[in-house]
Amino acid sequence: MKIFNLVVKQIVNETKDSYTIVFETPKEQFNYKSGQFITLILKINGSEVRRSYSLSSSPGIDNYPSVCIKIISKGVVSNYLKSNLKPGDSLQAIEPMGNFFFDPKSSAQQHIVLIGAGSGITPLFSIAKSVLQFEPNSKVSLFYGNRLKEDIIYFNQFEDLAKKYGSRFQVVHSLTKPENNWTGFTGRINESAIIKLIESISPIKFKECQYYICGPNGLAEEATKALDLLGVGKANIHKESYGHDKNEVAAASVVAASTLANGKSRVKIIDGKKIHEFEVDPKHTILETAIKLDINLPYSCQAGMCTACMGKCTTGKVHMENADGLTDNEIKQGYVLTCIGHPASAEIVIEL
Repeated sequence: MKIFNLVVKQIVNETKDSYTIVFETPKEQFNYKSGQFITLILKINGSEVRRSYSLSSSPGIDNYPSVCIKIISKGVVSNYLKSNLKPGDSLQAIEPMGNFFFDPKSSAQQHIVLIGAGSGITPLFSIAKSVLQFEPNSKVSLFYGNRLKEDIIYFNQFEDLAKKYGSRFQVVHSLTKPENNWTGFTGRINESAIIKLIESISPIKFKECQYYICGPNGLAEEATKALDLLGVGKANIHKESYGHDKNEVAAASVVAASTLANGKSRVKIIDGKKIHEFEVDPKHTILETAIKLDINLPYSCQAGMCTACMGKCTTGKVHMENADGLTDNEIKQGYVLTCIGHPASAEIVIEL
């Protein structure tokens, strides 16, 4: 993994609890695709902390790379950066990564449907700009959910895109706590709402559209169910999730407990010529344990999405909390992600 030193050019407040960090153009070649993210590496109170943030900028359109960060209550990094970061500061960042991306083709003629909520809009904003700029025969429809109108990130930018591209770009906002003068859609963007919204687009061949979904786990699941009911194939659905519902976590823990190893497992990690051997309690992930033991393994997002920690399990079994970051073929071949992988057998060997 390549690490860049990114110099802060500007900090822009988007909403009361979100802000964009615009970076100077890196001296080294900085390639990325719309939808991908970078991982910031910081030292806070003497400890290394890593957080992944999607790039809101679009390659070939925006002059400078940028990320949008939503302030989370008691969030270590989001609050630290808001309070301490200033133009001219330098941040370490792992190169752009992620399988959730859009690669435009000038000859394409397609309909891209973007479904997002909250800060999940960041990669979708980047994708929307790329489609509209580089695929002149394609259209974009965006469904975006928030609590209040003042929470809508990029509201003015989306208005500008609608004016610039006319019928090629449609944005539908839905608020769960709308003001009295709000005339748009209301309520969560759930399964039934998504079906109604998609069917309202005219004309549309919804089975032929490409769908990009980004937001909390709940949104991704609702959208997936809706698209399944509409008969949309898996190949047309691209999703990225963040966060966990408390009930989902509890249910997942029950399932995981029945599949995990009994007692600590012996794990061997083969990283080129380096071999690391250590014990892992099944309640913890392999990467989590390695970090505590100061064992240097590759990783980035720590959420099972970037695949920086991917390795092939050649001996034993590993239970993953969520394998959305891997393809079905990779899973069949035995690949696992150490950041979300728990021991499911007494002996495990993973080749990175």
